[in-house]
Amino acid sequence: MFRIVPCNSVCNAGFDADTRAIIARPLQGPLFKWGLFGRAWLDAWSSGRIVLLGDAAHPMLPFQGQGAAMAIEDAMILARCLAAETTPERAFALYQATRSARVRRITERAAQQGDVYA
Repeated sequence: MFRIVPCNSVCNAGFDADTRAIIARPLQGPLFKWGLFGRAWLDAWSSGRIVLLGDAAHPMLPFQGQGAAMAIEDAMILARCLAAETTPERAFALYQATRSARVRRITERAAQQGDVYA
């Protein structure tokens, strides 16, 4: 996955003196590696008068950079659904029906793109 490159091969790659000094400096402190985990698709994004949006409803891996954008889109569509429907429960059902296909497609693309990094 990752390999350590000796400083000599990097430091002599045509960088200026300041850049070579930064690259040659040893790392300070611990290094962390953390996992990224996909989650199962939720069948329902709401229960009664409670609704989820963004990553709470449809978490996605970060490889498309679309998580925040999906939450913003969710908020806009949810607001429109609440204005259009007579009850929150109906608005939530419309919101999920409206958003589900697009969000699922982007979530699946993010997972596929993650395979490139694995």
